Formats: sequence, structure tokens, C-alpha cells
Amino acid sequence: MEAWQLFVSFVENQGAVTAIVFALLYYMHLEAKKNAVIMQGM
Repeated sequence: MEAWQLFVSFVENQGAVTAIVFALLYYMHLEAKKNAVIMQGM
């Protein structure tokens, strides 16, 4: 299952507000992972 399909079903189940919070947390998680990779490269 694609990530966006998971997200759409999540929105339908939980409502938009929860989905937005989830998306923000996921985005911050990705940013942290990206920053960790950059730190390791230094």
C-alpha cells in the first residue's frame, strides 16, 4: 500500500486535525533523519 493511500484512509478514519498533526510529526521525523545523516557525514 502506498503512503498516500495510508494517509487518505487515516484521514477518513481519524479526521483532518489528527491527520495534520500526524503529517507534521512525520515531517519532523524525516527532517531529523536527514539532519542525522548530514551530521554523520561531517
